[in-house]
Amino acid sequence: MTRLRGRAPRGERLIDKAAHGHWKTTTLIAALGIGGIRCSTVVDGAVNGDVFEAFVEQVLVPELQSGDVVIMDNLSSAKRQRIRELIKALVPARCSCHPPAPT
Repeated sequence: MTRLRGRAPRGERLIDKAAHGHWKTTTLIAALGIGGIRCSTVVDGAVNGDVFEAFVEQVLVPELQSGDVVIMDNLSSAKRQRIRELIKALVPARCSCHPPAPT
C-alpha cells in the first residue's frame, strides 16, 4: 500500500517509492468431506478444464469411496463430460453441479 499523503519542503514535489510486485494468481482446489479436507492441490494461475480434469483423475478419484456424493461448483471447467465419466466409472459415486447463483 502506498501512502496517499506526505511532507516535503514548501515548493518542492514529494517523491516516494511504491512497492512493485508481479501479481500472480494461485488457485487452491480441494475436496471437502464431513471430516474435513480430503484432498487438495495448488495451481499456479487460474484453473482451466485441463487442470481440473487432471485434479479429478489424479487426486480426487483415488480418494473417493463407495457411496460418496461429489458436488461441484458452477465452474465452466467442471462441466466437462469427461470429468463426470471419470467419477462415475472409477468409483460408484454420484456427481452433480450447483445451480447458478441467483442474480
